[in-house]
Amino acid sequence: MKRMVLSLAIASCVAPLSLHAGLFGWIGKKDSGETPEAVSTNTVKRLHLTVSDKAAEKELLQLTGVKRVLLQERQVLRILIEEKRRDLSNFDAEFEKVFGIRRDRNYRYDAKTMTIYEEVAKTAAATNAPATTGEARVVKTLATEGDSRKFASLAAAKQIVQEDLVVLVRLTREKDAAMVRVENALKDKFSMSRDRNYWYDAKTMRLYEFVGSSPKGDVR
Repeated sequence: MKRMVLSLAIASCVAPLSLHAGLFGWIGKKDSGETPEAVSTNTVKRLHLTVSDKAAEKELLQLTGVKRVLLQERQVLRILIEEKRRDLSNFDAEFEKVFGIRRDRNYRYDAKTMTIYEEVAKTAAATNAPATTGEARVVKTLATEGDSRKFASLAAAKQIVQEDLVVLVRLTREKDAAMVRVENALKDKFSMSRDRNYWYDAKTMRLYEFVGSSPKGDVR
């Protein structure tokens, strides 16, 4: 688990940052001279609401900050998941090429005889009866100790990747659940939609929504 956390921390340092729906474009940049119109010439801003007080402003900024972090973390997790799936695919290809093992079959390995067996389930006599324990079919007997060590090494490496993938998927689900909670809070407290973009003007404490261009120009 420590190894997984370390990998995630390293990856988060190189993950690209991008704007997503429901996030602000210029929070903390009120003195930079940038304007919301810089996002696109095809969008304008419409007043969504005026934040009531500093306490509400603090909560708004905290919630959107947490959402931004969650989006970045989910992006990193998805990148890592894809990497692990590619690793598993490479292991499966190596097993099939070298040892004749297919990913959709069940196997066991006898280290004493250096023999790989495939577990073949017996067909039940009765239609509705459960399948019984199958017989073992010899797939390959390894010729040397070197082959045995290679097989054991590949099997151990694949097991680690599978365990890593389980952890990553669980973490992704946790981030998804946290994102839902944050988006619900933004909706309940500030009527913000998860699929729209917003800009907050800290000077006037006004929250704007980006909308499609209009013949009348900027909507105030």
